[in-house]
Amino acid sequence: GVNVGSRALTNLLLERLGLRHFDLSESWLVGEDILSKLCEVSLDFNADLRSRFERVERRTYVLPDFKGVKQGFVEEGAAQEEAAAKPTEAGAAEVQRLTLGAERVVIPEALFSPKDHGVAQAGIAELVQQAILAVEPSYLRPHLGQVALCGGLARLPGLRERLRRELRQLLPSTWPVQVLVEEEPELTVWRGAAQVALRPELRRKGALKRAWEEERSRQQGASDAGGTPRSGVRRRNSQRSIGVDD
Repeated sequence: GVNVGSRALTNLLLERLGLRHFDLSESWLVGEDILSKLCEVSLDFNADLRSRFERVERRTYVLPDFKGVKQGFVEEGAAQEEAAAKPTEAGAAEVQRLTLGAERVVIPEALFSPKDHGVAQAGIAELVQQAILAVEPSYLRPHLGQVALCGGLARLPGLRERLRRELRQLLPSTWPVQVLVEEEPELTVWRGAAQVALRPELRRKGALKRAWEEERSRQQGASDAGGTPRSGVRRRNSQRSIGVDD
């Protein structure tokens, strides 16, 4: 599996912001919120890199001070210009803002090029390719074109299309390629497990928790009646004999 997820990306973002003297190391949830609201996946990172990220729009995030601003939010262009032009009233607390440009696409790029960020493993596209090719050929055909993105990061703008494009380049041209994202990708894995639990074959091959606990208790009882407890009986007997001798 890929070891670069939401936590790793948030840590990378906080590290990058720290270089700009924004210390959010004690506000990890704020960093996660910035990641989800400002970052996106570049559809052609090399082109963006060559153009010095001219395409990437700079966007501003208003940091919460937990007094006047309870929840951080993205400041749109007009509001940003108005706030910059408006003089700060004497005694009023100044709202803290941070603006992201290239970071908006550089941080999520770790999903596709983790080695550039010190993680020695293949990117998400290569890992999906390896998983597909590891399937037995007889089972492969029905599942082609059904790659599902799960978890909160699946909401990142551009991730679905970027993964589809890279898989299209990695897999044979005759194979269908489709990447699916549910409306609530955070619940995809749970819903999948719930569907599996409803299958009759699982009920035939599986065991209910209560039945498993009863069987486990029965086996432990048989074990206690067999070998292990006998040594315990001997210890108790020896203790009794010592007591009598005393």
